Amino acid sequence: MSNESDAKARARMAFESMREGRQKAGFTDYTQREAVWSVDVTCPVTGKRYMGSFQSKMPSLGERDRVNLVAASFANGVPWVSIPPQTQGRFLMYGEFAVLLDERPDWFADPSSFMTEDVPAAVYKHIAEHFKEYFRSGLCEDGGRAEDGRPGQPAAASEG
Repeated sequence: MSNESDAKARARMAFESMREGRQKAGFTDYTQREAVWSVDVTCPVTGKRYMGSFQSKMPSLGERDRVNLVAASFANGVPWVSIPPQTQGRFLMYGEFAVLLDERPDWFADPSSFMTEDVPAAVYKHIAEHFKEYFRSGLCEDGGRAEDGRPGQPAAASEG
C-alpha cells in the first residue's frame, strides 16, 4: 500500500470511529441521502419556543439549480451584486429550505417571517451538518473528493 493509500485508509477508519461515537452519544447519522432530525430553539425576541422534526435530503444537480432559482426569486429582480452579502446568504438559506426540506413543522412554513435569524439558523445548522457528513462519508459519487480536492464535485471523466 502506498503512503497515500495508507493515509486514506487511516482517515476512513478515524471517520468511522468518530461516526460510531457520535451515534452512541445520540447524534443524528447524516451519512445517508435523507436525514430526519429535530430542533428545539427559543426566539430571543418573542421568547417563543419552537420544537419539531424535519426531513432533509442531499440535492441532485437539478435540485441545486432550483435552490439558486428560489434564492434569486427573493431578490425580486434586484441585481444580485447590489444585495448585501448577509441578505444573499439568507436568500440562499430560504432556497435550501424550500427545495431540500421534505418535511417540516407547520410553524416553519415561512422561514422569512421570524423576527431574528435564530430559528432559521438552528434549522440550517442541521442541513449544513448533513452536507458535511455526507461528503465525508464517501457516499457521494466521487467518494467525497474530486481530483481538485473540493468535496462533492464530479470527478473528471476518463477517456478511454
